[in-house]
Amino acid sequence: MKITQLFLGLVTAIGLLLFGLVPTAAAADTADSQIVIVHDTATVDSTLKIQFDGPISKEAARQIKSSLAETPLMQIQSGATPPLVNGPVTNQNISCRIGNYRFSDTNGAFQIRNNCPYNNANWSCQISLRLASQITGNVNESGLVWYKAGVLQGKNAPHSVPANYFFHGTMSNVKNYETVTYGNQLSFRMLIAGRTASAVLTIGGTVKMVP
Repeated sequence: MKITQLFLGLVTAIGLLLFGLVPTAAAADTADSQIVIVHDTATVDSTLKIQFDGPISKEAARQIKSSLAETPLMQIQSGATPPLVNGPVTNQNISCRIGNYRFSDTNGAFQIRNNCPYNNANWSCQISLRLASQITGNVNESGLVWYKAGVLQGKNAPHSVPANYFFHGTMSNVKNYETVTYGNQLSFRMLIAGRTASAVLTIGGTVKMVP
């Protein structure tokens, strides 16, 4: 009798497994098809969000996240004068006496300058070489927007350009002792660890212009 009950229980368990009613070990190891990598460090505020075309395992997601997070900081081109590095971006004073402020993480680098004589701020950003090498097409830039006291001040032109492009622009009518919040989004397709995905790199910060 006990053997019969054991046999029936085994048959039932196999049936449930075949119909997908019992989670398997492989299913338990399957993560959502989206992973998010955030860099919010002492030097920069940027978020890289990767949406894979299909499900990936938790272990695969961990390895991909680790490989991107361990990418060396974006290097200054050989022979170039190293710009000053100040951080964090959020609530950083930007003095017109210093010139370019440079903030970098594993996603890339962002620079901003308080151009006092013209009452504006010049900015630029560039995707890291490691990340750019995994981008399979053009990068679509939404165009940098900036705010003062929560009020939209302007928006730079969008671009669709190669991944090694030097993004740049100007925030106009920005004066000393004003606080500016800015943001920009770069969207692109990727091939990473043999998997295709769509990604969005968001760059943002809040800075105060000072003499």
